[in-house]
Amino acid sequence: MRKHLFPIKHALVYDWTFGEASNLARVAENLAKELFYVLNPEINVLTVTSKTRPTAVIFTIIQRNAHSGELILIQTPEGRYTFTELNRNINIFVGKAGINIKPKNKTELRKGTRKTLISND
Repeated sequence: MRKHLFPIKHALVYDWTFGEASNLARVAENLAKELFYVLNPEINVLTVTSKTRPTAVIFTIIQRNAHSGELILIQTPEGRYTFTELNRNINIFVGKAGINIKPKNKTELRKGTRKTLISND
């Protein structure tokens, strides 16, 4: 196993609104049915990862008001996805969750520094 200097490869932030799911409990149910581990540490927060190992991507869904919130995607060094692939494949996750997203900004955390990206790949 490779030793990684930094524990975060990518971090992406999205705004989200409820879609097919009408509440956070339903989002949790939808994801649990799709073989995700779902933790609910606060009434308005879900932390989610797939059951595959090693853990490559962790999602935090924060509900800020009755209809929407923020989704934070963190890819560990074990993840094999490029920045572009993460932005494309996030639609699969949100479809399973029953929410809609839009990018909040084009930033990522890489090698311990924050960078605004024009293109990462």
